[in-house]
Amino acid sequence: ENRLMDIKPTYDNGFISSGYMYPLPPDTGRQDIWLLKLDSVGCDTPGCDPTVGIRDYQICHRRVDKMVIYPNPASNHINCRLLVRRSFSEGGSIVNCQLSIAIYDLFGRKVEELMVPDGQQEITVNVSSYPQGIYIAVMRGEKGTIARKKFVVAR
Repeated sequence: ENRLMDIKPTYDNGFISSGYMYPLPPDTGRQDIWLLKLDSVGCDTPGCDPTVGIRDYQICHRRVDKMVIYPNPASNHINCRLLVRRSFSEGGSIVNCQLSIAIYDLFGRKVEELMVPDGQQEITVNVSSYPQGIYIAVMRGEKGTIARKKFVVAR
């Protein structure tokens, strides 16, 4: 069992967090503490790739390239640009894909969920009331998760 106890911003616009690990039966290990330092883009080692997700997805039988979030880090709002084909012709009729974006904190709690209006390829999310920290935006379509991206709220 791992428990996150505290998270604080650091001078370099990153974050430092602490917690502990407590073994549960049948594990016979011992209780340990841990400390995790992340830089301003969420990396724990220099030069890591902060992107999250898989490059190729299927939505409505068409390839999706990615979702872009900017600015990152953000203080008041983020823009989610969806590089997704939202409609296509199948069997002579037009099929439209319903998309949503859910925002989760690092504890896995859903902070907000927004439906993306038909025809819209970019939405703005107001994060001014979010506590400072790292969040994950999850884009979903009718057939499941399409993309995940991390972003940081810092002030």
